[in-house]
Amino acid sequence: MKVKYFPIITENVKEMSDFYVSVLQAETAMADLENYVEVLIEDGFTIAIESAASIKGRSGVSIQPSPSVIEFSADNVDEEYARLEKMGVNIVTPPIDHFWGTRTFYFKDPDGNLLSFYTAL
Repeated sequence: MKVKYFPIITENVKEMSDFYVSVLQAETAMADLENYVEVLIEDGFTIAIESAASIKGRSGVSIQPSPSVIEFSADNVDEEYARLEKMGVNIVTPPIDHFWGTRTFYFKDPDGNLLSFYTAL
């Protein structure tokens, strides 16, 4: 079994898709900027940014946006940190080394979800 989609439920589909496309240097597919956008990541992984109304329309279930934590492997954390800092992204911590062998920094998307870029030391 392989995870293919990571859904993010939001009321700001366009803003969130613009953010993820720029931060992850990705492309989109199936772009309906009011309800649903797929942000295509490598290896067939997709972040599906979807409105609560769209979820209810296709499933009949009401769901509210809730915070997520998403971590991405990066080739060079320090370069990514500098790039995102220049973009004005909401940085939570600068790059730090962890005892378990990664270098990581944390930042937030426009909805307040916590994200990190990390690399093995």
